[in-house]
Amino acid sequence: MGAEVLMWVEVERPVKEWRKSYGVTTYDALENVKLNIGERLTGVVKTTLDDERTSYWGGEGCTDGG
Repeated sequence: MGAEVLMWVEVERPVKEWRKSYGVTTYDALENVKLNIGERLTGVVKTTLDDERTSYWGGEGCTDGG
């Protein structure tokens, strides 16, 4: 058995965040948001981050994020 060597292990963490997007409808906002590789939409759209009452679910085909 050899000496131990420092190694790095990649760990994936699902983290939700809000990103700016624009549109006339919630569908527009979902279509216009920029996603990086490996990211997916939760389908939730808000008009403001301060008021929970403005949460909307997106259109057909949106995932609920798990």
